[in-house]
Amino acid sequence: MGNYPDDFKSLCRRAMRMRHSPEQLAIFQQAISLADAHGNEEHGYMARQEAMNAATFSGHDDIFREMFNWCLACFDRNPDRYEAGVLLWKYKWAIAQMASIPAYPRQQVLDALADFTRRVDPPDLHPRHPRTTAYLKMCVEMDFGEYAAAAKAWRFWRDELRDDLSDCPACELHRVVCLLSQLGQYDECVEAAERLFAGKLRCTEVPAETYGHTLIPLLKAGMPDRAARLHVKGYKATRHNPSFVLSWGHHLGFAALTHNLDRGQDIFQQHLEAVMASPRPDHCQCFFAGAELLMSRLAGQRSVQLTLPQSFPPYRADGVYSPSELARWLAAEVDRFDATMDQRNGNTSRAAASAIVRSMLQCTGPVKLPLGWFAWLFGA
Repeated sequence: MGNYPDDFKSLCRRAMRMRHSPEQLAIFQQAISLADAHGNEEHGYMARQEAMNAATFSGHDDIFREMFNWCLACFDRNPDRYEAGVLLWKYKWAIAQMASIPAYPRQQVLDALADFTRRVDPPDLHPRHPRTTAYLKMCVEMDFGEYAAAAKAWRFWRDELRDDLSDCPACELHRVVCLLSQLGQYDECVEAAERLFAGKLRCTEVPAETYGHTLIPLLKAGMPDRAARLHVKGYKATRHNPSFVLSWGHHLGFAALTHNLDRGQDIFQQHLEAVMASPRPDHCQCFFAGAELLMSRLAGQRSVQLTLPQSFPPYRADGVYSPSELARWLAAEVDRFDATMDQRNGNTSRAAASAIVRSMLQCTGPVKLPLGWFAWLFGA
């Protein structure tokens, strides 16, 4: 490569022909490095806008936030040079990520939400995005563990008309499913989720992500067979995509709760290396919580043979592990994250949620999975 404009365009064209993946992100990063080395801010901005999509949908949220902050600074220096709408859309993603990560103080998240609201609806004008701002507030309050406040925002949001910054209907309904689950309204949660499973509403991540979020509500609502079918379907839809670490945790936990221990061990071993490399501590916590349930189920055995990555702190070269020791280590990690989040949020919602799931070990019986030869053949 020796001709800057042509080389930059060639990399971008090559990346744009690819699906969202770590490989696509790497090519965009080459283009960004080239633009930065030549001091071309506009090219760097354009490439980062596309690269943020690749980062989000391949599980690299840390890279997304770094790129977003760079673009926001460029926009604020030259607001007439760049399109506001595209950046504001990414701003929603950034705030949602911040709210779910304890490293971001509560006030910093609220300040970002206020800044976003000011940008989309200046105080001297009639509000044009009340639905979007109410929806984003609902999402933030959910991550804060303030479910009553989230429900209040939801009631306001659902009565407003869609605007140009509204999430797609599938994503919005998925969030409602999650909120109803957090509120303990399991029958209503399942009813909302079934609207997604009917197939008329879908997007890049929904309903694939929704299957995992619905498993506990289905068990709570007394529909274990329906949960088993959705577990098989949902895990198949997410097992090869590293952006679904959170879903892997839900499916692992379900396998453990329903006494499908061989399947649980397979999920644990297959995904642990990717989980350890994930930049999202909340997603890792969900996977560790599922693994804790699995090891608690296996605690009656003196040892189990597992193939685990060296990046896993309790790694053993001989692959022989004590389930009870692993359960204690995993429980400590889950409790540590819960305590960090609860301290940031100023409540005990995370610890309470973990306690509810752990209590299900005592009251959830075996559930047979629909894993016949057809499901096995197609990787369910």
